[in-house]
Amino acid sequence: MAKLRSVVEVGCRQDGDAWSCDVQVEHTGERTWHAVWVTKADLERWGRGAEVADVEDLVRQSFGFLLEREPPSSILPRFDLSVIPRYFPDYDQQFKTMKLTGTVEHIHIAELAGALVQAVPSIEAVAGVGLAGDRNARREGTWRDDRSSRDVTLIEAENIENLARDFGIRLAPGETRRNITTRGVRLNDLVGKEFWIGDVLARGTKLCEPCTYLASLIGKPIVEPLVHRAGLRAELLTSGRIAIGDRVEAKA
Repeated sequence: MAKLRSVVEVGCRQDGDAWSCDVQVEHTGERTWHAVWVTKADLERWGRGAEVADVEDLVRQSFGFLLEREPPSSILPRFDLSVIPRYFPDYDQQFKTMKLTGTVEHIHIAELAGALVQAVPSIEAVAGVGLAGDRNARREGTWRDDRSSRDVTLIEAENIENLARDFGIRLAPGETRRNITTRGVRLNDLVGKEFWIGDVLARGTKLCEPCTYLASLIGKPIVEPLVHRAGLRAELLTSGRIAIGDRVEAKA
């Protein structure tokens, strides 16, 4: 079955309680355009937030789902997102699996900006500082300003896997240079929320968007494919030890 290699661009505009999304995809050198309508009910059905980034992420993932099953020429140029489950019953199950609860799959730190990352089974987290031994805890990381905390950075394992599946770009664990790789939790939905990493309480401060510095450091074109999917910056509110296998869960 033909399979799309990349979703080039997804742009959504809010119109009342709904969103109109323009999707441009590329397949074997050809580009196709699609218009997708997403309602508030759709977001609630699949447990998504109502920010533009949330809507665009849902549409982007939905196209990844469709293109695993149908060639691009079979996808309608205009459709409502809600029609997908009528033709693909497994869509509901797949898009309801990621909640606000997941687990820690990998932990990585780097002593200095640009230094090789080191995988560790567990790490001490210090409130308002960061992970012991990490460059961000020493404020030696690379960023543009200090307006949002980045005591710890997280990224979804699913988005790394989607990068390989949809764009053919494979990253080893830790290659994104995020401290914690999670599985099963939608990190975008934790912006502005308090959540647990094991027994450590954190607060999501901002999406950790990809940058050209990171792309040049790892030597792979990851900026565009990982927009809105490159993880989360968070502030550590309490101290404690974080280990692989710990739960990642929104605070009740």
